[in-house]
Amino acid sequence: MYRIIFLLVVGALQVGSAWGARLQDSEFFDYDLRFTNPSCRTYYYPRGVTSNSGESLRSKPKNAFCSSSDATRSAARSVSPEYKILEWINSSDTKEIFFTFLSFSNGRVAEALCQAARRGVKITFSIDTPVGTPEEQERKIARAKELEQCRPRGGGPGPTFLTRGHEGGILWSHNKLIIINPDSKTKYQLAYASANLSSGTVTHHENWHFVTTHAATYFAQVHRCLMNGMINYGRSDSSYTSYIQNCRQAIAADEESDIKVFLVPGEGEKAEEAIVDNLKAAQAVDMAIHRFSLSGLRGELRSKLGRTGFSARLIADDDVYWEGTTGEDISPNTP
Repeated sequence: MYRIIFLLVVGALQVGSAWGARLQDSEFFDYDLRFTNPSCRTYYYPRGVTSNSGESLRSKPKNAFCSSSDATRSAARSVSPEYKILEWINSSDTKEIFFTFLSFSNGRVAEALCQAARRGVKITFSIDTPVGTPEEQERKIARAKELEQCRPRGGGPGPTFLTRGHEGGILWSHNKLIIINPDSKTKYQLAYASANLSSGTVTHHENWHFVTTHAATYFAQVHRCLMNGMINYGRSDSSYTSYIQNCRQAIAADEESDIKVFLVPGEGEKAEEAIVDNLKAAQAVDMAIHRFSLSGLRGELRSKLGRTGFSARLIADDDVYWEGTTGEDISPNTP
């Protein structure tokens, strides 16, 4: 059975439980939630288009359809996720960076990382092992190989580039996060996202969560488990799962009550159980998804929708629509 390496962070619905202290009460705490909400030009259809509801359309939905030409303008806004990412990378307090994404192709972020490496910032990063033709594989790792060549001005090794996934019982390497100064004993900064380090910082519709807390918190330490697990044990499902379990058990801090972290492989069933349990207790649910094929969640949602007093709003990527209406083969993980 193949698994996907990824991180799931669930905000608890209730404050104050047996888990322990609240992350929001920790020293240095700051939480900055950002959405890409891109600013894009209007894209007109070459001829009239009629919607499924019969409405005549002249253009694609404003700021919903974007192209690469819109990226620079969207990125330059002070409220954009990319703006915050660059602030963290460029900070004089940043001495080490770890990041892992499914893909990495953003040129502006890559240039900032290269300049950081030249300043002597230690960088370790991982992306999904490229698959496809030799040409496709080269294209997928091109930006990573460029960053790997950035050397400190004073001499010494450059960034450490790793690939993970597609071996040892693991399919995709799907974690998406950045850690600033992961070995800090005081302030700890982490960004996790729905996005990749590509157009996902600007013109895709994505969410980014920037968390600052104390390095001694459970939240910070479990993400160090993730980082070390991916670096040292990420080539095998069983090795990674075993390491994460042991690493968690070694954390002395109490687990926080206001946020819950699950690491996959190894904790996927617990993550699904937590989501479904929260859904069972909810009177209203908002969901934003790329793909939606988790049978337990779909079954519970279908059951809840048949009950009086429950409401749900669902936003899905449009490839789910095309899969369902035209039979287009998007990928094997769509319903």
